[in-house]
Amino acid sequence: MADRGYFIGSVGRFESVKVMYQKRLEIWFKANKISDNDKVNVFLAMIGSEAFEVVLNHITPEDPTTRNQIALRLKFRSRKQQPNEIIADYILELKKLSRHCGYGDQLETNLRDTFVGGLANPKVQAKLLLVSHGRQPGTASSSAFKVSGVTKCYRCLNSAHQPQDCPHKTAKCFGCNKVGHFKRACDPNRVKNSRKTAAPTQAGKPRRGRGRSQGQRNANMVSPEDSDSRDTSEEVDFIGTLFHTTQLTKDVPPYTVVMRVEDTNINFTVDTAASVTVISETEFHKFFSDFTLKKARINLKSYSGDAIALAGETKVKVTYEDKIYKLPLVVVKGNKVALLGRNWLKHIKLQWENIFSVGHTENAVKQVLHKYDSVFKAAGPGDKIKHHMAEVKIESGSVPTFCKSRPVSYALSDAVGRELDRLEAAGITKKVKHSKWAEPIVTVPKTDDTTRICGDYKLTVNKVVEGDAYPLPTAEGIFATLPGGRVFSKIDLTNAYQQLELTERSKELLTVNTHKGLYQYQRLPFGVSTALAIFQSVMDQILGGIQGAVCYLDDILISTKTPEEHAI
Repeated sequence: MADRGYFIGSVGRFESVKVMYQKRLEIWFKANKISDNDKVNVFLAMIGSEAFEVVLNHITPEDPTTRNQIALRLKFRSRKQQPNEIIADYILELKKLSRHCGYGDQLETNLRDTFVGGLANPKVQAKLLLVSHGRQPGTASSSAFKVSGVTKCYRCLNSAHQPQDCPHKTAKCFGCNKVGHFKRACDPNRVKNSRKTAAPTQAGKPRRGRGRSQGQRNANMVSPEDSDSRDTSEEVDFIGTLFHTTQLTKDVPPYTVVMRVEDTNINFTVDTAASVTVISETEFHKFFSDFTLKKARINLKSYSGDAIALAGETKVKVTYEDKIYKLPLVVVKGNKVALLGRNWLKHIKLQWENIFSVGHTENAVKQVLHKYDSVFKAAGPGDKIKHHMAEVKIESGSVPTFCKSRPVSYALSDAVGRELDRLEAAGITKKVKHSKWAEPIVTVPKTDDTTRICGDYKLTVNKVVEGDAYPLPTAEGIFATLPGGRVFSKIDLTNAYQQLELTERSKELLTVNTHKGLYQYQRLPFGVSTALAIFQSVMDQILGGIQGAVCYLDDILISTKTPEEHAI
């Protein structure tokens, strides 16, 4: 064995597939250069106390201490699966009780018989009696983790393929004359007597939700305990705990939707097979600790029939797409994923096109744009920053300066005229006949064939303006404001300065003289030396107190730790 105080990697926990665990163990032995002589000791040292007890029971079935073997066997055989006890815990307890029973090489057989006989769910029990017939005794308990019913194709009733792969998808039914199934699959008696055929509820129409492959089903499904009429094949599709995800679906991301529960955004996994909407006890206490839980009126169980431990239920206010609902919420013990079940889906109409979109980030952005469309649409004449105004202060005793207009080239005359008309129509400027102050304009052609117009304030106002000492943010200051961020976005304000209204005193100071006459600015224009500081001061006041948001001139930077927080 390698002479070192550490090992490369780890074998990991034992799972239900024994061959895979054995392969991992062999690779680990090779990687760590464990000799054949040391493999047994190393393996026994790493399996833990519970597994070691099982091994010890095999190699030393006769305990040297004096025990009442009859009493121990009676206790072992009388052990039944308890309410809320999952299969794995039940098996473990049976193995502990069997250690001193003296069964020797008959241990596996007795474990199997007691295990099957003590199961709480008679349907799982009956299924295991069929599955375990003819197998080795030692495979009985592990079979409980793999039992699943055979799903027949609802088109032809063949169990060798799934409906989407059926070669008879285009076949015409002679019973209902519809395309998509055989006549024998259209028999209503067959639909009534066997749910696992997923037969149509009406001729030629498959039942909604059926036809999914076995790999697509998982133990996210929650059903009320009064649904014992379900077929055994569905009841025991997976023995395990709630919210377990199968190997075949781990690469398929779940469909999620954010809903506002009370005052908190909760990210739910959409699960149309879950009869109720559930949230974990951990998440409930984190966000709704002031709520009182009532005893749940229903019992829940997983596909295995194992009872799911409930903390209680309550009613909450749910907001989705500007509509408010009052709905029941079941709280399950532990730290699990929140599931959006059918009892909420019955009342809430989801935006499925957004949920099924390929890009989750793009989808989230679209939702925000849709929800706040009045913010992101093009600014109209009356749109401006509310509750804030810009004031340009000049030195006391300053003499007004009036400059004549500058000629505009013939090539730019029409474009400049259109821009002046646009500014006036948008309420950014106002045409006046007289003014003590007037600046000529500077025109800048843009790539979209429009023209930007700025007042040449360096000749007038900028000479006498009082400097604004408000500091502009630095890169270091911005980074310090956005710590721990993992998701970022930037909102670029269109014509940002021109959304900030001027005080009456400032409007005359910023009048421009053009070839079409005098125009008095009603909003903060470009070119004023203090415009940057004025606008930065206003934006800092607006965004003050909003965590993870900072403004740099006309750009708002947003930082959060998760995409869900970002969508709020």
